[in-house]
Amino acid sequence: MLGDSWEIADEFYRYGKAADDEKLPVPYSRDRLHVLMSVDTERSDLSRQSMEKGGDYALAWCQNFGEGRSFYTELGHRDDVWENPVYQQHLLGGILWALGLKEGDASPSAKK
Repeated sequence: MLGDSWEIADEFYRYGKAADDEKLPVPYSRDRLHVLMSVDTERSDLSRQSMEKGGDYALAWCQNFGEGRSFYTELGHRDDVWENPVYQQHLLGGILWALGLKEGDASPSAKK
């Protein structure tokens, strides 16, 4: 639905290993999640962010979870994002998939 790229301005959270505690699980991992959307660090202005070019910053993902499904999106912090028809399609598609009303690939996105 989004094609090869979709440009949007919004706030997002970064997920990774918890600082100084190797015992905590990594909340975001392509080994168990199917990434639907991520930041293109080559095309994004990272000057005000503590992000690295080539880093892996997912914005939306899904996974099968037991007998259910889980969909997550980072987007939606700004009012104008909610008015964007592409975001509305993204959100509706994720909800329909999570409810089992739409088919989709949820296999992990780990790079092999």
